[in-house]
Order: sequence, then C-alpha cells, then structure tokens
Amino acid sequence: MNSITDEIPTPWRVTDTGSAFKITDARGRGVAWVYYRREGALGAEYLTQDQAREMAKTIARLSRLMT
Repeated sequence: MNSITDEIPTPWRVTDTGSAFKITDARGRGVAWVYYRREGALGAEYLTQDQAREMAKTIARLSRLMT
C-alpha cells in the first residue's frame, strides 16, 4: 500500500487565483481550494481574503508533517 506522501508529494504551494487560494502538490495537482469573498461583495458567506490566505497557508504547512 502506498503512503499519502506517494499520492500527494510535498512541498505544497499556495497560489491566489483571484477568488480562491489553490493549494497544489509538488506535481502541480490541486490539493485544496480556499474560497474568499471578493472586494465589495455584499452578503456573501465566504471568508475574507486574509482569513482564506491564513487557512491556505495552514493547509500547505500540513505537508511538512507528512515527511
């Protein structure tokens, strides 16, 4: 059986797409998306951009625990 590090190789990277932060593995495959509220959006049930950035960075740090 393969370990998760074989399936999702580290390190992970965070990229801002303009409406979400995309976390990708070392091969460039998407691991997670953290969506945020766009500037000026009213009534949206999304995280702020700063909240989403911090969450995405925390998710990306999880890759260090897998090595």
